[in-house]
Amino acid sequence: MKELESWFAALSKVGAIPKGGYYRGSYTPEEVEIQRLLSGWMEKSGLSVKRDAAGNLWGKAEGESERALPIVTGSHIDSVRGGGNYDGILGVLGGLAAVKSLLETYGRPRIPMEVVAFTGEEGSRFSIGLMGSHAVAGSLDQAALSEKRDAKGISIADAMASVGLDAGCIGQAVRKKLGAYLELHIEQGPVLEQTGLSVGIVDSIVGTQQFRVAFHGEAGHAGTVPMANRKAPMVCAARAIARFPDIARGSGDGVIAAGRIWAHPDAENVIPGQVCFTVDLRHPIESVKQEMAAAVKAVCEEESCFGREGITWTPFPNNLVTGMDPALSGLLENTCKRLGYPCRRMSSGAGHDTMDMAKPGKVGMMFIPCKGGRSHCPEESASMEDISKGVEVLKAGLYKLAYEDVLHLDEPWKKKGISARIWKIAVSESNRAEMPSVAKGIVAAQLYRQQSVKRLSLCPRHRKPKQARNCGRFIDQVGLFHKCALPDAGTFQREKGGLTAGGVVSVVGPIGKARVR
Repeated sequence: MKELESWFAALSKVGAIPKGGYYRGSYTPEEVEIQRLLSGWMEKSGLSVKRDAAGNLWGKAEGESERALPIVTGSHIDSVRGGGNYDGILGVLGGLAAVKSLLETYGRPRIPMEVVAFTGEEGSRFSIGLMGSHAVAGSLDQAALSEKRDAKGISIADAMASVGLDAGCIGQAVRKKLGAYLELHIEQGPVLEQTGLSVGIVDSIVGTQQFRVAFHGEAGHAGTVPMANRKAPMVCAARAIARFPDIARGSGDGVIAAGRIWAHPDAENVIPGQVCFTVDLRHPIESVKQEMAAAVKAVCEEESCFGREGITWTPFPNNLVTGMDPALSGLLENTCKRLGYPCRRMSSGAGHDTMDMAKPGKVGMMFIPCKGGRSHCPEESASMEDISKGVEVLKAGLYKLAYEDVLHLDEPWKKKGISARIWKIAVSESNRAEMPSVAKGIVAAQLYRQQSVKRLSLCPRHRKPKQARNCGRFIDQVGLFHKCALPDAGTFQREKGGLTAGGVVSVVGPIGKARVR
């Protein structure tokens, strides 16, 4: 783990700010420098590297199977203002360390593996979170690229252009299908540390909803406008924010935070005419989360200087509650038990790129403790002992997925659109000998009807499905073929409905009679 420790040390020199902590915004020189370092480490680890149209960095280890969907691990590389050096970075560096170790120990995997470093997960520059993974999942609002601006008035599109990206091509970043995605992350809370556990297996990620609220009032001189005559939006906003904790407590497991607040004009001796702040609310039940949002809006309207007309309510994209794939969660949990690391199931109160990655594939996530439960602050930290345990669990999980293919991603029927049962009959050595030629012909017809691979073909003498039923020969892309032979009609039965695309051929009895159903 010395190399992994050196990677953390190298990144700790990028984006440090004078007051403590780090700031690594999307499409900034700091992000470019991190990607430069990561690219070098990925290449030395045996990965091919590319940056996609959204600015996410990908490193890929090719697999023996060209057909199989890849196994992906990673996280994000951006940070909040004044954040630490572990949030997101752990998942990227830990994922790279795990993949590198697997390649060095076991060589080329059966299933391709990829390590991804997402941009813009925090939304600290453009107030739109999960931007990089939104682009990969195909859920990024294209209009936001020109509408959303940072504190200096720079749009997302202009920021992308400054680092060599074309916002008009961001759709090319979409990945429609992935085999699985595993993310290693610090907990960002105190539970694991307080309970003395090494790993937390995430069951679900709570739904998040964010808003920007603008309170409108009347600007004036701080010394000359009598208190009774003031319409001060700062006071109204403060009263509204003070009521948010009651809404959260009333929801059960919900939380609400007013994260940013700013005024215009922003001066010591001016009553501001407008005060804006952000609201972040979360709950593990979607319907309750929406009730919380409605309650927050109602409170803001009640406390406004001008009632409902005195506020502007701008919602950001809603992130629904995301459940993890049970098989992947079970795989990680069993791995912890096998390695002797105490663990527990838990939900995540923070949003993660895993939420978006659940759209193109199965997802799993795990936490390691962070010191004091601190995160999004300069004090954010994790011990190398806990990091090492997390990487070992991740490595073992990736081995099961990429080398043992426990998800059966390298199965030919996955690509051909053919049912697993019919394919197994077609390729079974015993069935080749026992299955009557007519059944082989039915399999051939079935393959013919459902083929999605150009190289799949029938016997040259019997190319049409009806003729193929009378032929036991078919050729597919893995080289199976049978001699052309006329069948004995008494060796099979055809049930009602006949041969249809989607029917299943099964071998019945010891003599290999075939039935279509």
